[in-house]
Amino acid sequence: KIIPDLTIEIIPGITSFQTAAAKAQIPLAEDEEIISIFPAFSTGIVKKIKKSPSDTIIIMKPFKTRKDIVRLAEKLKYSGLYASKLCFKEEKLISDFSEVDKLPEEYLSLFIIKK
Repeated sequence: KIIPDLTIEIIPGITSFQTAAAKAQIPLAEDEEIISIFPAFSTGIVKKIKKSPSDTIIIMKPFKTRKDIVRLAEKLKYSGLYASKLCFKEEKLISDFSEVDKLPEEYLSLFIIKK
């Protein structure tokens, strides 16, 4: 429903993937590199990653497809970062994808994958 008396203020902020890249001190893109952002729950996420012409792929909220993404990254020797619970006490930043499966599934998570 539309609430006519409600005033909404949009406040720009720093995205979670920018926060993760900054904390890990990795560039999201250099020179003419291309970045794509995918929701992990999108149909065929593994195929989309493989087919993407992007140099950097950001995958948001991969808690349900995390294992498939890790297997693909390891198979194709992609590097990158897994981040969860950014800016919380339980924050994790992991660049070794083989360590990701040891963690509990986390809704507030993302991958930054560098081809």
